[in-house]
Amino acid sequence: MKSIFSSIGWILFLALAAAALVFYNVGYLPQASRIGRLRQEITMWTQEVRELSDSLKLLKPDRDTAFRASFTFDELFFSAESLVLISQSEATLRSYVPTLQATPGAIEITGHTDARTAPDKLRDRFPTAWEYGAAAAARIARLFISWGIPADRVRVSCHADTRPAAAKSDPASRALNRRVEVIILRK
Repeated sequence: MKSIFSSIGWILFLALAAAALVFYNVGYLPQASRIGRLRQEITMWTQEVRELSDSLKLLKPDRDTAFRASFTFDELFFSAESLVLISQSEATLRSYVPTLQATPGAIEITGHTDARTAPDKLRDRFPTAWEYGAAAAARIARLFISWGIPADRVRVSCHADTRPAAAKSDPASRALNRRVEVIILRK
């Protein structure tokens, strides 16, 4: 009798151990894997929100600003080397013309760059980041003037790498720092 109870005890123990293994492999491991993926996704989205918040700070008008828009070089130009506008960005810039015409105040177009100077192919034309950023801003200013914005309202300036949008030095942050801002200053 004792051996029957002992055998039943072992059978129950093995059945419980098998059930625990099945639960672990079928229930727990997929959930643990899913939790790991969700944590990675949360980290990615948190970083994305942080970057978007930083870029929104660039667009937020202050009390001296009636209008502000910021465009990265990647959004505006085919390549950093060309300073030739993408047709889609040209259409976007053209859509701002009625706002620029209707809003009184000086229009300041400011070029910003990353800490590096102009791309290697452009070093002969733009030996420093200052000339490179100013050339990008001047390209946009000439475009607005050709679309009917009075030239006496337009000012071109450059801050080069002195006012970075992103403090990191990875390629994505450097791309955010290479930008042109269009600002209408309140009178």
